[in-house]
Amino acid sequence: MLTPRMLVLTQTKGEALLEEGVQPGDKLAYGNAYLGVDQIEAGGFGSLSIFAPIRTTGDLTLNMAQSLRLWSSLGVLPDTQAGRTISLSAPYLKLGQTAYAPNGNTEAAYALDVPSAAGRKDSLHVEADHLDVYGRNEFLGFSDVAISSRGDIRMLATPSLVGSGRTTLFAPDLMTLTAAQIYAASGADAYLGVGFTNGGVSVESNPDNHLVIRSWGGPAPTVPYAVGGRLSVFGGVIEQGGVLRAPLGEIVIGAPYQNPVVRFLSGSLTSVSGAGLVMPYGGTVDGIKYELNGQAISIPSVGGSSVGGERQLRIAGEQIVVEKGAVLDLSGGGDLKGAGFVSGRGGSVDILTTALADANPAFAFSRSGNPVYALVPGYGGGYAPTGASQGFGAPATGRQVTIPEGVPGLPAGVYTLMPSSYALLPGAFRVEIGAAASAGLSGVSPTGNGSFVAAGYLGTANTGVRSALASQIIITPADVVRKHSGYNETSYNDFIIADAARRNIPRGMLTTDARALRLNFSHGAGLNGETALSFEGTALFSPAKDSQGFGGILSVTAEGAGTSTLQILADGQSPLSNIAGAAIEASQLNAFNANRLVLGGTLSANAYGQAEVGVFSDMEGVIVRSGAILRAPEVILTANGGGLGVLVEQGATIDTTGLGKPGFSSDQGYFFRTSMSAFVVSNGWINLLPSIGEVQPTIDIGGCAAGDLCSGETRILTEGTIGAATNGAFTLRDSVSYGARDLVLAVSAVNLGSADALAQAGAAGQLPPGMALNQDLLSSLLDGNRAQGTPALQSLVLNARDGFNIYGSVTLDTLDVNGVSRLERLVFGAPAIYGYGSAGDVTTIRTGEFIWAGAALPTRTPPLVPATPWRCRPVPRSSRGWAAASSTSRRRRSVSTMRPTRVRCGLCRAIGSRWASTASTSTPAR
Repeated sequence: MLTPRMLVLTQTKGEALLEEGVQPGDKLAYGNAYLGVDQIEAGGFGSLSIFAPIRTTGDLTLNMAQSLRLWSSLGVLPDTQAGRTISLSAPYLKLGQTAYAPNGNTEAAYALDVPSAAGRKDSLHVEADHLDVYGRNEFLGFSDVAISSRGDIRMLATPSLVGSGRTTLFAPDLMTLTAAQIYAASGADAYLGVGFTNGGVSVESNPDNHLVIRSWGGPAPTVPYAVGGRLSVFGGVIEQGGVLRAPLGEIVIGAPYQNPVVRFLSGSLTSVSGAGLVMPYGGTVDGIKYELNGQAISIPSVGGSSVGGERQLRIAGEQIVVEKGAVLDLSGGGDLKGAGFVSGRGGSVDILTTALADANPAFAFSRSGNPVYALVPGYGGGYAPTGASQGFGAPATGRQVTIPEGVPGLPAGVYTLMPSSYALLPGAFRVEIGAAASAGLSGVSPTGNGSFVAAGYLGTANTGVRSALASQIIITPADVVRKHSGYNETSYNDFIIADAARRNIPRGMLTTDARALRLNFSHGAGLNGETALSFEGTALFSPAKDSQGFGGILSVTAEGAGTSTLQILADGQSPLSNIAGAAIEASQLNAFNANRLVLGGTLSANAYGQAEVGVFSDMEGVIVRSGAILRAPEVILTANGGGLGVLVEQGATIDTTGLGKPGFSSDQGYFFRTSMSAFVVSNGWINLLPSIGEVQPTIDIGGCAAGDLCSGETRILTEGTIGAATNGAFTLRDSVSYGARDLVLAVSAVNLGSADALAQAGAAGQLPPGMALNQDLLSSLLDGNRAQGTPALQSLVLNARDGFNIYGSVTLDTLDVNGVSRLERLVFGAPAIYGYGSAGDVTTIRTGEFIWAGAALPTRTPPLVPATPWRCRPVPRSSRGWAAASSTSRRRRSVSTMRPTRVRCGLCRAIGSRWASTASTSTPAR
């Protein structure tokens, strides 16, 4: 049909449109229908569903006693006077989108909608005890939209054939949402937006648009039964004063340039945590494949910010304000229970998907075809969860059952029916609904097989509706369910851990891991006299208590055309006016107490099963200004080419001491790589590999930006690793005092030789770009590790992408005046060592332990075990040193020193410890 259908809904029934004697079609246009609210009330209807676009001719108030479902657009007729108000209410209210199709599938094809009149100044008020949203909903023509639920506003999952698979609430100017909590249901892609949509599924907002989110006050409700949903919130000025949740999923709030202010009000909770959540979530039968509703799940990689595996909170705008009392919850937690039915000795029929009579015809109290559900004592919601594991299927909306006294472990009361898969949760029960019984059915009777037959009454939440006759309710405790059917109850977390061990790969992200938080500022934020970031609230980044989970990540970036630099300021410090980008005070970042702080980009692990963690830069420069102090267990600064690079000014401090571990590190088998630049200060062990990009951003530690005044000492303090990776220049100035256990420098090449030898090689065109290294520089690196309260430098790791180039005779010596090495180990990580010079040139290295790690790990799909290294350890003698047999390169070279010493060549692994030799042989030095 090419003509849109439209229902004109009025407060009272209008006059008849057909005169006596006229024929059908003479006066009525095809597809138009008329209905008065007084007609609905007169008919005694408690529920109403409308499957057509709705238009009103004036003010309208519609209150339903049970439920109201609207499946298309809503508006006021264009020729009606502006400023009309539509008020809708029901205990259960659903705003949805559907369509008609010849095959009866109402989610497959669209009927033409009726255009709405934009620019009207009408108002829409919607109230419910529980409100579900499905499909695309846009309230054109309403300048004020207020939607409230005394319970939850639940954004349901929408099939891809309906509204592009996105569930939306759109308003053009102002929208106020009030609820106990607003959340994305399992698998939902939900969107709350104020602005211009142009008929699409996203909005473009301007500063005049306003989105207000409120709660009813008091303690936040318990985390809903939902997992893996996505909730986006856009709308000019955003005031988040309610409870927003996407458990174990993603929340996106605001966009650069569209949101002048994103404000989190006191008492608000914004959470992607699953803490407190215990729910069924698929399962595995064989321990090899984990499935949810018949589909293999995709396991996200650690960190929560990898593409396709986002488990994070993203906030963007020109100004972000988090008031005292506001909470951003990224903490780890949640237990996703698995149950894969195994047909066999435990039972050949899954009684969570069928009646007991189908498992054993001797169970005469059951009937084939009876629906099967679950009830969970302690669940206070009136509506069953959707998505995830459904078992037999979803019960009717708001369906509840009243259970009498007499079932052990189940107090008498009213319970909400849940999908049957919930029956295996701790303390839960399987519920089978039989036919309505005679008036004589009462009480509770045991069946002899561990189940109980009770006289229960079915009802609907928030309506007072209850069946007149009792129904036969068969109640089976969870432990008894397991006696009738067998299940592999490997949980989601246990499967990921076991799968990683079986495949010898780093594990994926667990529910016990904390999530990631990304702040993305508009270009110019903090440079115009307004503070870009004000944080007085609480951010939760901890992993689940008593778990092996990893802590959370805070990433900070800014968007802008051309060169964009992020300035990190001391308190009260003015930003440099000659540098474009954004400026944030260091103390505001420290207040988040994140386990990892990434400035200028993001940290993202590759796909599950891969050990590489990428440092990705979104900015041309990051400057830690003189006087600024950054404090976190790990701080990463990253910049790409074309700008100022990474600069930690003279007088700035990065201090990670006393703050604990950052989370996943090279101790768990991961290595870190960038295609830009990265400067890492971490309490963990970070094996940072050379940059694989073509850009050459600089890293300057202890310098000073043009136009700035810098003084004092640059302090880089950590209990773990200081690492730098770049294809450009790396400068560590004399004003720097650092303390670290491991120093990792990752460059394109390392050129060993005296200043004269390197100058000659450069003049001859034989000196590749890279880091110059000689005894003077080595001594300065060792001398620089003098900061108090930090461990002595144990390892110096030099990772070269292309190789080590030795020019002339070179000596590298880490021994002190007593012959004791100032280093425990010196590591060369490179595919080759090349020698240039005469046959008589000799390279001598004296140290505690020397390791040549051999070929660098491959770029994209590295094994967990790198190539076989040379390990050279000294024999205990008065003269400590090492010797290794020579390697032939472009000109034969000899690498030798004192004897006796053993050369050990073994297989190095990055599992559990930094250099654990799994196999070794001893060869006398020559």
